[in-house]
Amino acid sequence: MFDKRSRERKKEVDGSEDRLIDILNKTVNELQKKVDKQSGDIENLIQEVGELKRDNEKYIDIFKGRDESTKEFYKQGFESMKLARETHDAVSTMVKNMEITNQNASKLIELLGKHLEVLDHKTSR
Repeated sequence: MFDKRSRERKKEVDGSEDRLIDILNKTVNELQKKVDKQSGDIENLIQEVGELKRDNEKYIDIFKGRDESTKEFYKQGFESMKLARETHDAVSTMVKNMEITNQNASKLIELLGKHLEVLDHKTSR
């Protein structure tokens, strides 16, 4: 009787252990699936963080005016200002020369008027 009972008890324990092992195997498999999924999620998040960092650095450069297109814009702007200054200087010189020419033309007209008066006066005598 003791043997029979002991064997039954052993069968119950073995059955319980088998069920427990089965439950643990299922739990391990489910957890492994979750770990695999989370590993994939982590990889995606790492890539996304890398992209966001690159975008952030690009925007910082743009806002600080260090990106290539802004640098080129500034370069062209400074070249345009230099050209405008040179043009202004040339036009100012030309205006001064035109004023001198106008003064000389006025003097010439005045002299020609006096000369014509003298000639007119000599011919009318």
